[in-house]
This record gives sequence, C-alpha cells and structure tokens, in this order.
Amino acid sequence: MRTVSLGILSVSVPYLHKPKGRHTWHYRRVVPTAVRKHYSSPVIIKSLRTKDDKEAARACLKYNKQIEEQFDRLRRGVPKELAPATYDLAINKLTSFHLEPGMTMDEDARMYLEEQFLTHIEDKLYELLPRHEFEAIWYKGDPIPDGLLDTIDKAALEIMQGEYRPCASSYPDSYVYLKGRQSDEKFILSCKRAISFL
Repeated sequence: MRTVSLGILSVSVPYLHKPKGRHTWHYRRVVPTAVRKHYSSPVIIKSLRTKDDKEAARACLKYNKQIEEQFDRLRRGVPKELAPATYDLAINKLTSFHLEPGMTMDEDARMYLEEQFLTHIEDKLYELLPRHEFEAIWYKGDPIPDGLLDTIDKAALEIMQGEYRPCASSYPDSYVYLKGRQSDEKFILSCKRAISFL
C-alpha cells in the first residue's frame, strides 16, 4: 500500500506499486487462494501507464474495482468476465459490416452495405438448408426456423429489420448490466425474482 500526496492530504492507495528501477506506477495484487485457479499467475501486475501520483491513484482504484468484481463473480460461481448482452454483440456484428441502427447515408451506399450483410445471412442459410427450404425462406418470405441461425446473426438480422425483441430470460442480465450493478448480489436476485413473478 502506497501513500499518495493529494495537496494537503495524504491518501493510502492499496495495491499501488512502483517496481524498482521503473518510472511508471503499477497495480500489484496477490490473487486470493479461493479463485487462483482462474488466473494464469498468482499475482496480478498491470502497468497503470503513468508517472503522475494522482493519476496512478485514480487508475489503481478504478482497476481494483474491476478486479474485486471479478473475484466476487468467481466466488459466486459465475464467469470471471461479464458476458456482453446479445444486443451489444449483434450491434458489433452489424458494425463489422459498417452498418449501424439509424445511420444516415445516401440510399445507394446503405443498400450496398445491407446487401453485404444479407449475403452473409444468405450464404449461411444456403449451407444449412435443402434448396427448396432455402428458396421458400429467401424468395417467398417464409420465417427462418428457430435455432437455424446463431443467436448473434439472428439478433443482428432482427435489428436490421426493426423486429428485435430480447427474450425475457435475458432481461435481468441486461438490466443489471445497464445499471452497472453487476456485483450487487441482492439487486441481481431481486431482478430475477421480479421476472420469475411476471
């Protein structure tokens, strides 16, 4: 634990460390035994990329909050990293095709980009279905059977068509993520109970 001078105050910042012979500050923390198997090293060391004491103190406290949340999730038996919501992953998929909901551009450019994404979906369906089923979906407008496309492609297509509706089972996780309360176990439980009641 280092003490950092903040004007007239001196503040102790846990896990703030400056390695011998280095000019930049680092975050250094021993991983608790109970969660150590989830880390490649028994000690977490991360450069804070600053020489400034105050900046380092702020960065260290912020990074430590993320690490505490990881430890908490692991102790509760959930993944170390919070999985992004399906909607976010679908938006990333569309962005990889240079498409964004509500984007403005001339009609020809938008049609070209949409065509690229739709060709991606068409290729997937063509590989997965017999020809007559593919043609019924692609040319006659039959619905795509559930489970045929992966979740992200399906959500991206629905966003593009203005039809995206998340499953009720994903509401609690999305709500907790949007509220930034991933480490508040009581809040998470109350959200899950509310959805179960509905």
